[in-house]
Amino acid sequence: MLWLQLQSTVIYKSGHFAEIVERIGEKESRRQWGSALQDYERALQLLRVSQEVKSTKVEALLQSSMLQCHLRLGQFESVLGHVRGLQHASDKIIQESRNHSKVLEASAIPFAVEATWRLGRMGRTNSPDSRAIMKV
Repeated sequence: MLWLQLQSTVIYKSGHFAEIVERIGEKESRRQWGSALQDYERALQLLRVSQEVKSTKVEALLQSSMLQCHLRLGQFESVLGHVRGLQHASDKIIQESRNHSKVLEASAIPFAVEATWRLGRMGRTNSPDSRAIMKV
């Protein structure tokens, strides 16, 4: 599971972020995807406001894990909306800084592809979902 990657990637002290990551692992092992999704959102908020952990790789893992939870809950439109948001944010950052990598956007694309396929939209090359996937 992605939370294991997150746990092994994050070099953290015992703190609130570490507690959230531990709870996520427990919830995922019990297949409580909705609760795990809420904790991923909390961890992402904490990551953005805290000095405890700062890493694009950690953020990409959190985003990927959130997308995985949405898929497991059957929330395919949420996956596509989330990926579109990441693409928009990535485009905005790239315009402001030429050195920014597209790590977050690239890690989200497989989830968009799966959601598009599961929604039956894969063959529609003119759909906004297909265009967003092809863009990367």
